[in-house]
Amino acid sequence: MNHHLVFHAFDSPARLILGGLAILAAAFLLTRLLQFERQLVPPRASRWLLGLRLAVVVLLGLALAEPAMSISRDLARRGRIVIAIDRSESMTMTDAQSTPAEKLRWARGLGLIGNDRINPRLDRWIADLDAEREPRWVDPGETEDPDRQQELSGIRRTNLDEVLVSVARLSRQQIVDRLLAPNSGLVQSLNSVGDIEYRVFGGQAQAISVEAITGKPPESLDISRTDLSAPLASGLGDRDVPLTAIVVLSDGRQTESNDPLVAATRLGEQSIPVYTVPIGSERLPRDLAISTVDAPGTVFGDDTLRLTATVRTGGFLNRPVAISLFPADSPQEAVVQTITPTDDSTEVTFEWTADRIGRQRLVVRAEPHPDEIRDDNNQKDVLVNVVDDIARVLLIDGEARWEFRFIDNALTRDERVKVDQVVFAQPFLGVRDEPFFSNRFEIPDGTDPLGRSILADADLVVVGDASPESLDESAWKLLETFVSEAGGTLVMVAGKRDLPSAYRFESFESLIPVDGLIPLEFTDASGRTAPTRRGFGIALSPEGQREPMLQFHLDATENRRIWDALPGHTWGLVGRARPGSTVLAKPSFRGRPNRIPDEERQALFVHHFHGLGQVLWLGIDSTWRWRHRTGDAFHHRFWGQLARWAARNKAVSGNTSVRLGVETAEVTAGEAVAVTVRWRPGVVERIGGLTAQAEFHPATSKAGTSAGSPQAVARLTAVDGRPLLWRGQATGLPPGDYQVRLSVSDPGIDTTGVTADVFVHPPTSGELNNLAADHSRLAELAVASGGEVVPLEQIDALAEVLVGTRSHQELTEDVLIWNHWTMLLGFFVLMTAEWVVRKVHGLP
Repeated sequence: MNHHLVFHAFDSPARLILGGLAILAAAFLLTRLLQFERQLVPPRASRWLLGLRLAVVVLLGLALAEPAMSISRDLARRGRIVIAIDRSESMTMTDAQSTPAEKLRWARGLGLIGNDRINPRLDRWIADLDAEREPRWVDPGETEDPDRQQELSGIRRTNLDEVLVSVARLSRQQIVDRLLAPNSGLVQSLNSVGDIEYRVFGGQAQAISVEAITGKPPESLDISRTDLSAPLASGLGDRDVPLTAIVVLSDGRQTESNDPLVAATRLGEQSIPVYTVPIGSERLPRDLAISTVDAPGTVFGDDTLRLTATVRTGGFLNRPVAISLFPADSPQEAVVQTITPTDDSTEVTFEWTADRIGRQRLVVRAEPHPDEIRDDNNQKDVLVNVVDDIARVLLIDGEARWEFRFIDNALTRDERVKVDQVVFAQPFLGVRDEPFFSNRFEIPDGTDPLGRSILADADLVVVGDASPESLDESAWKLLETFVSEAGGTLVMVAGKRDLPSAYRFESFESLIPVDGLIPLEFTDASGRTAPTRRGFGIALSPEGQREPMLQFHLDATENRRIWDALPGHTWGLVGRARPGSTVLAKPSFRGRPNRIPDEERQALFVHHFHGLGQVLWLGIDSTWRWRHRTGDAFHHRFWGQLARWAARNKAVSGNTSVRLGVETAEVTAGEAVAVTVRWRPGVVERIGGLTAQAEFHPATSKAGTSAGSPQAVARLTAVDGRPLLWRGQATGLPPGDYQVRLSVSDPGIDTTGVTADVFVHPPTSGELNNLAADHSRLAELAVASGGEVVPLEQIDALAEVLVGTRSHQELTEDVLIWNHWTMLLGFFVLMTAEWVVRKVHGLP
C-alpha cells in the first residue's frame, strides 16, 4: 500500500493562478487592517488577531488547492491453472533406451535422489555421464585415504545403479502419477499459487477430479491418438476464475494432422502461457513397426503388384532386419527381404503376382526381434481386389494433342488395359492408305445401337477437345446411353477450343457435372517459373482424398504431400459443381491468374453419377506435366488407376434394377462403413413407399443361405436432390470379413447376388509407430504461447515460475481532505477565536 498527497488544483493552471491572486489580495488587506488596529489595541492583541486571520487565509488557500490523499493498493488475484496430462498409449511405454544421464535427471525430479548437500555432486555426475565417462564418485578433498575412496566409490556406484534401474522400470504415465500424487510437494506448491484444474487428453481432452489422476483414463477418452491442441482449446474459458497458465505433461508425440501451434499462439495472444514438462526420452527405443503400406486397391489377374511398406527401425541401425510379405491364408508363401537400416525409417518394396482371383488379404510383417520392447505393431494387413478382366478404354480427341499422346502411351503400355483410339483430325503423310488412328465415330442404325457400337465393350471413354461437327448430337446421345444404362464411365478432359464451350446439345448438358466455366490463365512471370512453382497445383477435397484413383499413397498425409509437390498447370477450366455432383479437387494457386474465380466457382475435378454410370470432369489438359522428373510414377499411376476404377464401377455388383457398392472395401474397427445404392430410372418411381437396408453378414455365410441375424444393418435413404442414389452407413462392426447384402421391402425387386465385400481391420494406433518423445514440439508450444519448458529435474521450480502468472490489479483511491468535516471545523474555530479577541478588545 502506497500513500502520497496530491493537490487537484495544480491540474488546472487557471485555477492555480486565480487562487494565488486571491490569497495575495487577502494578505494585502490583512496588512492594511493590522496597521489600523494597532492604534486601537495593545500590540499583543494585534499579533493574535494577525495570526488567527492568517491561519484562516492559509486554511482557505489549502481548501482552494483541493488536497487529497491518494492510496494505491496492489491486489494479486489467484487465477486458474490447468494441468493437462497426456494419457495416450505412448505414455504407457517405459524408456529403457534412455541414457544414464537422463535417468539420473528424472530421479532428481521425482525426489528419488538428491538434497542440498549432494546436489553439486549430482551435477558433476550428470556432466560426466553426458560426456560418456565414469563419474567421479568421490568429491575433491573429501578423503585422502585410498581404501576409503574405493569404499565410497563402490557404495555410491551401487546406490546410483539401483536408482537408475528403478527409474527405468517406470512408464511415462507412472512418472506423471508420482509427480501429481496428492501428497507430493509439487501439488501442494501448485495449490498455493492458484486454483488447480486437471485435464487428461488423448484424441480429445476432458476434465477429471484430483482423485482420478492415477486411475484408468475415462472410457470416453480416445487413447489411440494424441492431439496436443485439445487441452489448449477445449472449454478453457468456461469458468469465472480467469485462466492464468496451462501446464502440459506429455511426451510431445502428436499423431493428428492439425497443428497445435495454432492453439498455442492463440493462447499467447491472450497472455495465457503454456509451460511444458517433457516426459520420456527422445532416443528411439528398440522397436520394429510397420508404419504404412502402399498398394493399389484393385488389380487385374496376373498383374505384378508393387507394394511399398514403410518400416520404423528405431534402435536397429546397421543390424539385419527381416521383412516378409505373404497372403494371410498362406504364410508358407512368404517373400522375405533382409534389410540393414541406416536410418530410423526404411522403405521396403515387394513385387507380388496376383495369380488368384478375388479379394486377397496380404500381410506385411517385420519379424519379431528379442530385443524389441513390443511386437504388437510388427505387422499390417492390406486388401487387394484381384479381378479376372482387363480394362477397355476408348480415347476420343479432335487431334493428337500432347495430352492425348501421353494418355495413349501410358495406357497402351499397361498390359491389363486395352485401348482404342478415335482421332478426327490427323495429318496425311502419304505413308499409309488409312490414318494411323480411326477418324470416325460410327453410330449404328436400328435396334441396340450401343451393343453394336465401339462402346459395347468399353469400360472407360475419355473425350478430349473434339468439335461438335465430329461428335454430333447423336454421338452424345449414344454416350449418354453408355453411361446411364451400361454403367460406363465418361471422362471429359477440358479443351481450349471446343470442349465444352462449343457444345449446346441436351445430352451433353445432362452429362457434364459443372457449369459456369471460366478459364484460368497465367500470362505473367508466374506462368514461366520453375514447374513446381508455376500456375496452380491440385488441391484434393476430403472427398477426393477418399477416391482410389486419386490416391498416390495410402497414407492421407503423404498423398497430400505428393499432390502438393506435382508440377503446376498454366491453363485450366473451373466452374460451379451442379447439384448432386461432388467436387474432388480445386486449384491451389501458386501464382496469380488473369482472373481469380469466386470460391464456389473453383471446381476443377468434379464427379457425379448418371444413371448406372458416372462422369468425371477434368478441368486441365496437361496431366502430362506430372512426368517432370518422375517419369511414369504418377502420370501412369493416375490413368492406370482411373481405368481400373472405371472397370470396377461397371462390374460393381448389381442387376437390371439396382447396383450396390461400398465407399471403401476396408476400414478399421470403429470407423463407419458407407454403403451406396443406385437405382435404375423407373424402379423407385413405380414402387411407392419403398424401403431398403444393407445387411452385414460374416463372409463365411454365402448369399442365399440362412446365416441368422446380420452383424449390423445400415438403413438406406435417398440423397437430397438425387432420388436414384441412396446411402447409409453402419458402425460398430468387430474386426473380420463381411458380405454386404441388399434387402428391400418389395419382393418384386430381385436382389439375388447384389452384394459387396468389406473387411474390418483390428484397431490400430499411430501411437505405436514412433515411440520416441518429441521435446522440440513441446518447446515450440511453450515459445509460441509465451511460456517455457520446465525439465523434469527442475520441476520443483514450477510453482515459482507460475507465481508470475497471477493476475495483478492496482486499485487507487483518493481520500479528499479539502471537503472533510475537520477542515470546516477548523475554519469555524479560527473564525470564532478571532471574533472573541476582537470583542474582548472592543473592536467592531
